[in-house]
Amino acid sequence: MKKLIRFLLKVVFFIFVLILGWGIGSFWNVVILEYDGGVNSIFLIASPIVAFILSFTQFANETIWDWVDRNILNMFSNSNSLTTSERNEAIGYLKQGNTEYKNGRFKEAVKYYTKAIEIDSNFKEAYNNRNKARNNIIH
Repeated sequence: MKKLIRFLLKVVFFIFVLILGWGIGSFWNVVILEYDGGVNSIFLIASPIVAFILSFTQFANETIWDWVDRNILNMFSNSNSLTTSERNEAIGYLKQGNTEYKNGRFKEAVKYYTKAIEIDSNFKEAYNNRNKARNNIIH
C-alpha cells in the first residue's frame, strides 16, 4: 500500500512541476517579454525533463522520496507491525553495513543499510548510517 501511495505522490508531483514550469514559461513570455505567444520554448522543453528528474530518478528516490517516506508516510503506518524475526533481520543488515563501512566499502554498506530500511522503514540508525556512507562515496 505504501509503494502505491508513493507512486501516486510521484505522479502528482510530476504533473505539478510540469504545470508550474509551463506557467513560469507563459509568465516569462507575457509579463517579462510582453509577447503573447504561449509558453516559452525553453520552459516547454525543460519542464518535463525537470519534472521527471525530480519525480522518478535515483536522485529523487535518495533525496526527496526517502524524506517523504521517513517524515510523512511513516506517520500513517503502524510502527509496531514488525515481527521479532523481521526486526532481527533488519538489525543483521545494519551490522553487515557497519562492517562494510568500517572496511571502507561504502557502496556495499549502502546496500546493506537499504535492505535494513526496506524491512523496517522506521530504522533511523540505518537511515543515518546510509547517509554517512553515501557522503563518503561522494567525497
